[in-house]
Amino acid sequence: MQFHKLHGSAVVISENGSVATRSGDFCNGIAFSAQPLKVGQKVCLELSQAQEWSGALRLGVTFHDPSKISVKDLPRYACPDLTNKEGFWARGILESYAESGNRLTFYVNGSGQLHFFINNEHK
Repeated sequence: MQFHKLHGSAVVISENGSVATRSGDFCNGIAFSAQPLKVGQKVCLELSQAQEWSGALRLGVTFHDPSKISVKDLPRYACPDLTNKEGFWARGILESYAESGNRLTFYVNGSGQLHFFINNEHK
């Protein structure tokens, strides 16, 4: 998986697009995948660093194309700023799941349900 070039100001994307690093604040950390997800397609992210912030990670999906979103229209927070807009869904991941070295895998099923796993354990 690679990350889209649109991201919050507290996110740095690696040159090859495969690593997203958060810098600075707890806000402005929104990032998108470079390609749309297909129904049933599993995506795996490895969390390589974790900081002790309340609300460590939000996981979400959208039917909007990030290429059509202006960086100036990207809000500071995914929840509730982005999720209050039509076509965006996100939820918080428990802080205990967002530990360094954990693998977060997720997919959307045919019924539109978002499933996620931490280290291959369904949550």
